[in-house]
Amino acid sequence: RRSRRPGAAVSTGAQTPGVPARAAGRQAPEPFYFGPDDSLFGVYHAPGRARARTVAIVLCQPFGHEYFRLHRAFRNIAVGLSRVGFPVLRFDYHGTGDSSGETADARLGRWQQDVAAAIDEVKRRSGVARVSLIGLRFGAALAWRECVTRQDVDLLVMWEPIVAGRGYLAELRELERAWLSDPARQADPG
Repeated sequence: RRSRRPGAAVSTGAQTPGVPARAAGRQAPEPFYFGPDDSLFGVYHAPGRARARTVAIVLCQPFGHEYFRLHRAFRNIAVGLSRVGFPVLRFDYHGTGDSSGETADARLGRWQQDVAAAIDEVKRRSGVARVSLIGLRFGAALAWRECVTRQDVDLLVMWEPIVAGRGYLAELRELERAWLSDPARQADPG
C-alpha cells in the first residue's frame, strides 16, 4: 500500500501524444488527497458546462476484484457525468487503491467515514449543498448506510448492491477456490 506525506502534490501523469490536454470547455480531472490526515485519494471531475448542476455526485466504488475490473467504467461514468454539468468525485477507501493504509486494517466503520468525507469534500470543492450517491456492489451498501444518516443526499443509486453479507462472502470464497485451482495459475513458468 502506498503511503504519502500530507500535503504532497499528486502528478496527473504524462499527456498522450496527439491528444489535447483539454477539449473545448472540459477541464482535466484533478487527482488529490483529502480526508483524515489527507489519507484518502480522490479524483474530482469539475462540471464541463458553463451552467453547472446544483447537485454533486459521489461515486462509491466496489471492493476487491470488482474494483479492478470496473475502475475504467467508473472513470468513464465520472467523465460523462461531468460533461453534462455534474461535479463528480470518485475516490479510494482507506487501505485500497491509492489511499493510505492496509486493506487488512479496513473496517466497515472506517469506510463509512470515508464516504462521509467524500461527500463533504465534493460539496466543498463544487460549492453545492446537495449530493447524489452512486454505489456499485459493496459501494452501494456503503452509500446506503451513509445516505440514511444525512439530510444532504438527494438521490441514491444502488447498482447491483450487496444485500446479503453471507451470500457475498460465499461468492468471494467460491471465486478464491476457483482461482486457486486454476490449472493456468499452477503451470510452471520456467
